[in-house]
Amino acid sequence: DSESSHDIMGMLDSLNRQDRITVIVVTHEVDIAAFTRRTIVVKDGNIVRDAITDSKINQQRSTLSQSAE
Repeated sequence: DSESSHDIMGMLDSLNRQDRITVIVVTHEVDIAAFTRRTIVVKDGNIVRDAITDSKINQQRSTLSQSAE
């Protein structure tokens, strides 16, 4: 479910920030992709976008990851 998915993403975010572990997430879910600092979109085998995520979303993600601890 979405609550569990957000909890897991919060834990992965904590591992990334605290332990400096690189995490690669592959998903079709926009709300899950919003947890990341960088998003690479692939369509038909080609990269169509490679972008840094908006800082507002990063703030929301950080809040969720802190509540997961």
